[in-house]
Amino acid sequence: MCLKAINVLYEGGGEMLPSRRIKTLTVEAVSSIADTINVTIDSRDLLARVVRGWSIYAEHGHSIRDLNGTSLVPSQSKSGAFYIVVGNTCTCPDYVKRRARCKHMLALQIKHAAAAAAPQTRAIQDII
Repeated sequence: MCLKAINVLYEGGGEMLPSRRIKTLTVEAVSSIADTINVTIDSRDLLARVVRGWSIYAEHGHSIRDLNGTSLVPSQSKSGAFYIVVGNTCTCPDYVKRRARCKHMLALQIKHAAAAAAPQTRAIQDII
């Protein structure tokens, strides 16, 4: 059975419409998402963050807000909470501890990639 990692870009809206049925992503799907946002997956740690970033985007993409270079990205675990992403920094505990790209930054990159791709294409093909 095929999993559809990214189902459709609708014309004019600039938002990706992720399938709510997706519970897991195939390796090919994660690789495709990483390629789209220009991320080289060089560790299991980053692989997990890409999956979590996709999950945040899939569930809360409509809640990600860009405000003059500052973005508010919803927490995956704390309902109603947001983290602030500015450039290559985030206020989440993971970023503060590791000083490396976090799932909130990746969710924001996925949202920007979706918005950039929307005018160019109507659909992204099934992965697998």
